[in-house]
Amino acid sequence: MSGVDWATPLLVQNSPLLQNFGQFCAHLEEMFAVPIKAQMAMRLLMTLKQGQKPLQTYITEFHLLSQDSDWNEPALRDAFKRGLSDSLLDELARVDCPLKLNELV
Repeated sequence: MSGVDWATPLLVQNSPLLQNFGQFCAHLEEMFAVPIKAQMAMRLLMTLKQGQKPLQTYITEFHLLSQDSDWNEPALRDAFKRGLSDSLLDELARVDCPLKLNELV
């Protein structure tokens, strides 16, 4: 939803939100902050890589971002695996890969 789509009904209906700046800001944040935060987390999850970082650092970064995303368990598991270093992916290829993210971590 765009800002214009959100604000037009408020103007047309002379919403009480237009008389109270605090409530207006709270409603604005409610409408746009959470979706933007989730979208940002999802973009960062898609590009997050372990690289040369210790595994625990990667796990921590992944968990922090995953809390703000609205991805389901299979999507999070796949994103986690996709970001692992090549050497860890090679190790995972030798064993049965867990189906749940918390088992994989």
